[in-house]
Amino acid sequence: ASTASYFKNWKINSNGCEVSMSKSEGNETITVEFNVNNATDLVEEDLKSEESMPHMICRPPFIVEIKKPSGTKVRISCQFLSEYEGDDGDENEVRDKFEIEQFSVYQKEISPATYVCSGETMDGEMYEKLMDMLDERKIDNDFANELIEFSTGYEHGEYIKFLTKFKSFVDEK
Repeated sequence: ASTASYFKNWKINSNGCEVSMSKSEGNETITVEFNVNNATDLVEEDLKSEESMPHMICRPPFIVEIKKPSGTKVRISCQFLSEYEGDDGDENEVRDKFEIEQFSVYQKEISPATYVCSGETMDGEMYEKLMDMLDERKIDNDFANELIEFSTGYEHGEYIKFLTKFKSFVDEK
């Protein structure tokens, strides 16, 4: 499936390097926000092949917000793992492509007074329940792969706009 078709049920809004995508699922609204600035990595696919050139991919940290009809929201900050993190050599085990950095529960708008629970200090069972909660809403490895593909293309477009603006600046007399 192409990235365009994967996200067809999502409403996508962008403002420069910031992107927000949302969809309704049952009685919930799910929103994913990310910023493509400073989120690119150089990836070398196959070191054995001389023709294979390293290329840039964008793996931005992203925030998932799940809103209930009452207005209560859970906000989960996620970060992509590097290709090598979390690999303990077990090829049969499905590795998560991202991890939870922190999460919070709040009404209306998040504020500095809102309690934030760190993924590092969170109970392991709670962490797994949160990952299951994301998985049930299709925020999973497939989503992560599509988000990387989408954000890589989006970042490339923003980079081209940036170069065009910079060229205009340099050319201006």
